[in-house]
Amino acid sequence: MYIEALIDTGASHNFISAQLTEDCSVASSSLRIANLANGKSMRILGKVRITIQIGGCQQEVEAFVAEGLQERFILGVPWLRGSNATCDFERMCVHFGTDTRHTVYWIRPKSPTTTPAAPVEKLVTHNFPPKYQTQFQKLVDDFQEVFKKPTSPTKTARHVIRLTKNEHFCLPPYRYSEEKKRLIQAQVEEMLTDKIIEPSQSHYNSPVVMVNKKSGDLRFCVDFRRLNNITHDEVSPLPAIHETLKAIGKSTIFSTIDLKSGYWQIPMDPESRPLTAFTAPDGGKFQFCVMPFGLKGAPATFQRTMGQEVLTGYLRRFCLVYLDDIIVFSSSWEEHIQHLRRVFERLQQHNLACAPEKCVFGSRTITYLGHCISAEGNSPLPSHLGKISEAPVPTTCKELKKFLGLCNWLREYLPRFAEISAPLTDLLSPRKKWNWTLVCQQAFEQIKSLMQQPLRLHRPDFNKTFILQTDASKQGAAAVLYQEGPEGTKHIISYASTRFNPTEQAYHSNEQECLAIVWAIKKYRPYLEDKRFILRTDNRTITWLQNMKDARAKLTRWALLLQEFTFTLEHCPGATNHLPDALSRLPAEELVPSDSDDVTRLLPPCNRSSATPEIFQVQVETLREEIRRKQLTDPAIMQLCQRYNFLKENPVGHTEEDVTFLRRYRVSDNILWEKETNVWLIVIPTSFQPQLLQKYHDEAGHPGIQETTRRMSLFYKWENMKGNISNYIRQCRICQCSKKQRITRAPLRPRQPDKPWDTIALDLMGPYPRTSRGRKFILVVTDLFSRWVEAFPISAATTAVVTRLLEQEVLNRYGYPRAILTDNGSQFTSRNWKAACVKWKAQHWTTAIYHPRANPTERRNQEIKTGLRIYLQQGDHRTWDTHLPKILFDQRGRRNAATGTTPYYALFGRTLLRPGEWDNSNDEDVANLPTYQERTDDIRRHQQAYQNQRAGAATRDIHPYEHGQQVYCREQPLSNAENHFHAGFAPRWSGPHIVQGYAGGNTYWVQKDNRLVKIHHDHLRPVPAPGI
Repeated sequence: MYIEALIDTGASHNFISAQLTEDCSVASSSLRIANLANGKSMRILGKVRITIQIGGCQQEVEAFVAEGLQERFILGVPWLRGSNATCDFERMCVHFGTDTRHTVYWIRPKSPTTTPAAPVEKLVTHNFPPKYQTQFQKLVDDFQEVFKKPTSPTKTARHVIRLTKNEHFCLPPYRYSEEKKRLIQAQVEEMLTDKIIEPSQSHYNSPVVMVNKKSGDLRFCVDFRRLNNITHDEVSPLPAIHETLKAIGKSTIFSTIDLKSGYWQIPMDPESRPLTAFTAPDGGKFQFCVMPFGLKGAPATFQRTMGQEVLTGYLRRFCLVYLDDIIVFSSSWEEHIQHLRRVFERLQQHNLACAPEKCVFGSRTITYLGHCISAEGNSPLPSHLGKISEAPVPTTCKELKKFLGLCNWLREYLPRFAEISAPLTDLLSPRKKWNWTLVCQQAFEQIKSLMQQPLRLHRPDFNKTFILQTDASKQGAAAVLYQEGPEGTKHIISYASTRFNPTEQAYHSNEQECLAIVWAIKKYRPYLEDKRFILRTDNRTITWLQNMKDARAKLTRWALLLQEFTFTLEHCPGATNHLPDALSRLPAEELVPSDSDDVTRLLPPCNRSSATPEIFQVQVETLREEIRRKQLTDPAIMQLCQRYNFLKENPVGHTEEDVTFLRRYRVSDNILWEKETNVWLIVIPTSFQPQLLQKYHDEAGHPGIQETTRRMSLFYKWENMKGNISNYIRQCRICQCSKKQRITRAPLRPRQPDKPWDTIALDLMGPYPRTSRGRKFILVVTDLFSRWVEAFPISAATTAVVTRLLEQEVLNRYGYPRAILTDNGSQFTSRNWKAACVKWKAQHWTTAIYHPRANPTERRNQEIKTGLRIYLQQGDHRTWDTHLPKILFDQRGRRNAATGTTPYYALFGRTLLRPGEWDNSNDEDVANLPTYQERTDDIRRHQQAYQNQRAGAATRDIHPYEHGQQVYCREQPLSNAENHFHAGFAPRWSGPHIVQGYAGGNTYWVQKDNRLVKIHHDHLRPVPAPGI
């Protein structure tokens, strides 16, 4: 019977109309009523198990018999889940099947009259045997859209460009020949037709560049280097190619799928499109609608899309992806067709298309990511080997880097590559001159010779045991990871080698052997950490590490690392280990000389004993064992232990004191314990307390006093433990320099003059947006008596500009001051500034470094900034200099809290009048104005009262730091992207430093970095004295 069924993703069960089950055996069901989406309900008569056939696939399903069902058959969530079904609503089809996949359209696709399947079939090449060609041809027919030119980009992802700074740039186009102009224009027109680009009015512009393809044709590209320089780095790294290839495992059938212009199938974020703008030779400006080649984050976006969205769940099971190259691998032809179907499903769902002329299907040997992949293993491409064998002798560092770069691509195929190439890599050191010696020439020829017959690498079989073999010499370490095949053959998976640095070259030979083991295990950790493996080396090395009682952290770290792994140790004496055929490709009967520095000790001899030692566990003294050993050397603890043992051995005649003692102490596992609040704690001897504090504080991330005390109190006890912990942490230099600390701020000590323009303060503000007159900075001059402010817009913040402006606009108008107060800027510490102060007969005072609070002008700066923000709310920020006179007028007429009057009144003895206020004055008030002396005396008294109020009535000098005292100094680090230094991670304090003397005004001279620095009291903190 043929019926139409409804696929309902919202149906909790499968349902069938009662009319179709008249001839079926209907079983009873606990489900009686089913609720419909429209709020109604229908009666359930029972359930049946029936066999259905969908698109040639027979399945047995369970369905509930419903009365009054509008649809004849409904396939709900149970069928969708059980069939692993995926609905493609754009193409109106469903893909289903757990083992064999099928595709069924719920609306029949139109007959392919305009785009027949034949051209696609001719483009798709394959190597499937005749038995499977029909199945593969049907697969291609079902997914023709995957092989056609995409009509629109995918909707799965889009590329976003995130800038580090909002910096516009418009680079001019490069100069092109007439032929290149014609090609560029033709490609622009084609991309416009395909909706790859669109017209643009962007403020950005990057030049076009034509790049040669391998075929000799020219490829259209855009030089995005300027854009890339201001683009955030993406955090999605590409997978390591060598590790990717190892995931193929025991597969024997391969297919490679190349996405057609893969980057162009990813759309650009609309807000990022203007950033990709470029100019065509005819002057037209365009921007990319899709992700172009050459963008900084494009590879990460594409890899993330393919790995996390398109092929998620399939990767490393039967496919791998590296950018737009996909490899599908299987162990049988039937399995391979099903794997391809699953990949095609995903590509079609995400609207991604491949280039059929670049794809290879059903092959025993393929080329992928520069390597030859076959059932036997991985091997390098002959083209790469040819380039190495034909390479001329390098004559410059640049040529040598190019040669070694190509060799590094294949270094995993060669044992001891690092050691052989050592003379060549030494030449690349910037501290050495170029000197091509005979040793270099021999190393160069040896590498080329070994590359002529590189070893094939097998892929790992995780059902077999891995064998790791290590060796070390004075120059470096080498390792080989392999598995044993039939008849004892060795399937090499990977070679690795490394050079020792000068420090490691000075190690004892036993230490070098241990280092080689540790380095090899860490390198191959993904293969070794989850199961037992065989370690073949000179086991005297491990025995030496086991018996070595040394406090050096290096050996302890090595021993602890080895404890994480489960391995069986097999002895491999170097004197009898010959170079095997699988390793060197030499004839089996030819032996390598015993003094060879090659890989003579990497593999065991063929006649090795079958006896296998048990797994070795490195013995490292535990913390409890260390405490037990320390207790045995502590007289007080030993006395308590002896008393406890005596009382336990003589249980009769105990006094009340003895009973209390036994309740308080016990000896278990030869360790003394003390009971506190029903919890038994280990008693720590005095000699071990500093070491235990180091473990629970220094090695635990430097927690605070409370947390360290809480943690240690869970397990340990000793007299005055909390006090010792507190004193230890207060003395910890790292905590003092890295954590926030409470400091006592010194009271403000303003430099208070007695009369107007006796002392002035200077400061520079900016830079600000350049005005139409070229102004970028503001020079602020403040009279510290009256608080009168002058502010001058200037073009450059130099000593020459400052001194000239002072003489012309301030000193010649108000007179020369007795003292000038400034910060420590370069404009006020130069020789020219010192010469100007000598010329003016003025003392120069400076504030403490990084302490703007000490400069009274900072308050005036904030008032000016506030005024600028108010006046520029709706205006052009480049007109800020035109608003300074209005801001100064407002400030001069406002009452100052420190003086009790306005700056204008303090200088001129009358009120500053605003427009229209000239007739508001009273003649009697004018006649009663105070004299100049009365006015200055009143201001001075008001200032003194204000200072006493702000400073807590502090009227005497404070000298909390004495000469020779040790202090910590607050640091003000600056981030440096070039050196990868972030100020947020730097210590906030440094020290200890030595106070050299009092500098006046709450500042001190401190010896710091071999120079005297004047530092404010608030930026100093005393080094805590050792506790008792």
